[in-house]
Amino acid sequence: MRITKDQISWGGGNPYNPPCKTTYSVISEETSDTYPGNSLPLRKGRTFTVLKLKLAPKDCAYKLGFFQFAIPSDAVGYADVITYSEDNRMNGSLSFSKREEYEGDKQ
Repeated sequence: MRITKDQISWGGGNPYNPPCKTTYSVISEETSDTYPGNSLPLRKGRTFTVLKLKLAPKDCAYKLGFFQFAIPSDAVGYADVITYSEDNRMNGSLSFSKREEYEGDKQ
């Protein structure tokens, strides 16, 4: 997954998860000690930066409407992601760990 200030893109290796690129808008941003769909253990002092993005409709998004990112204060480079349908219903989750940039990214 790649996020820039204007677009979000992701790609998969099968027909059910094709590459996709679309625009988005940030609809909420908050800091909290938990979030909807939390899969991480609650720890004293841990907070989450929670951002919810509304995706511009695109055929390749297969009715995905929103991504919610939860970034824990004590795990730099990690994010839990909750996916939502176009009608704002939770429908999946995944997590990401940031990888280091490599020369192929610098184009």
